[in-house]
Amino acid sequence: MDLLITYLFKQNGKFLGVNDNIGNDYPHLVVKNPDNQLLYIWVKTDMYPTFPEIESIENLEEVVKLSSRFKASLVFAGIRFRCVTSEENNHTICGAEYIVEFMGLKKIILEEPDFNTL
Repeated sequence: MDLLITYLFKQNGKFLGVNDNIGNDYPHLVVKNPDNQLLYIWVKTDMYPTFPEIESIENLEEVVKLSSRFKASLVFAGIRFRCVTSEENNHTICGAEYIVEFMGLKKIILEEPDFNTL
């Protein structure tokens, strides 16, 4: 989380708050980007070699409702951990050294229903 908040700060974003997490290890963040757009950031982490993916968001419907409540664009932030102490880089070891990889921010675009095909 420190890495993500530092990234947002260096991009001149404004951190507005944290929302309780739903089915996730980290809270959701509410920020304003430098263009003054409100973003609701869903943070998802994974362990090397797996990449955190938007498709793996649990409770997506509830997260969409929360972002709508804030009148914010829903954004995904993927963060991956790599243990440099183990040869495979994918074990969690207490006291080990890790590399944290920020995969960037991706806007979640929800498909509108096609009423012509219903």
